[in-house]
Amino acid sequence: MPFIRSVPLFLASLLLPAAASAAPIGFTLGDGGASLLRLGPIAGSASPLSVAIRDSSGASISLTDIDFEKETGELYGSSAANDAIYLINPTTGLATFRAGLPAASAADVIAIDWNNNIDRLRVVDTDTANFVFNQTNDTITQFTSLLYVPGDANEGTTPDVFANAYRDSVANGGAPTAEGSMQMAIDAATGSLITLGNNAGTLGTVGSFGFDLTTQGGFDIFSTFDGMGGFDDVGYAILTDAGTGITGLFQIALSADSSGMIATTLLRSFGANADIRGLAVIDSRDAPAIPLPAPVFLLATAIAGLAGLKRFRRAA
Repeated sequence: MPFIRSVPLFLASLLLPAAASAAPIGFTLGDGGASLLRLGPIAGSASPLSVAIRDSSGASISLTDIDFEKETGELYGSSAANDAIYLINPTTGLATFRAGLPAASAADVIAIDWNNNIDRLRVVDTDTANFVFNQTNDTITQFTSLLYVPGDANEGTTPDVFANAYRDSVANGGAPTAEGSMQMAIDAATGSLITLGNNAGTLGTVGSFGFDLTTQGGFDIFSTFDGMGGFDDVGYAILTDAGTGITGLFQIALSADSSGMIATTLLRSFGANADIRGLAVIDSRDAPAIPLPAPVFLLATAIAGLAGLKRFRRAA
């Protein structure tokens, strides 16, 4: 019975932790932000595992972005529907309210990323607002609204920033590094990768993606030490083409080519009307697990029972 012998080995490969390696693991949001999806290896093609996001009362919480705090590994999420920041348990999906924005926002997306230089969460939205969340006292402080700097190619355009991420940002034993303060973002209004000047809110165009974007998507930068005192940064973005409605996960260049374009490599397509948003990338050695669906565990138990019965019969 080759099937009986091979399936337990396959299931064991799912249930046992993977060997340690510095490989990026991707997390995103599905079902309009109501579920956390573990994509697995960022460049892989496996179907994502998911868990519903709910508060302690069992009510569904809809998020627009997520990010891992570098030092603690805790997962935070932002909700445009509730104008709030939540702490997310990636195993159970429990969302714990941490702080609300100082004023109600009309934005359809609130984007977040950890500034490792100050160990605080940068919060920006599609309504040009600019905040910092302090996790030590659960407060949110508002700073200068987002605006393209004078002389920029997109000067005068009202930005529609739906995703942000920091370069050179790694866990550093509780001692944040100054290199981790360079922030980048994606603007749907201009279809561009941009820089974002932290509290100053200043925006500078890096380059164009070459197609019209919606605000449905996400962005993160996977940073590692390069062994020479610096960092290697790889950009990943979930982008939705406004013309086709197709959403894809891309590896993206963090600088423009000679023609002013941002090079992109499609890693996986979610198809049209996928309702995927937000992106957080973490080292596989630090990535939390999302439980496998119950039917998989039931199948594993049943097959293990069959294998045990077969061994029992041989011993009889």
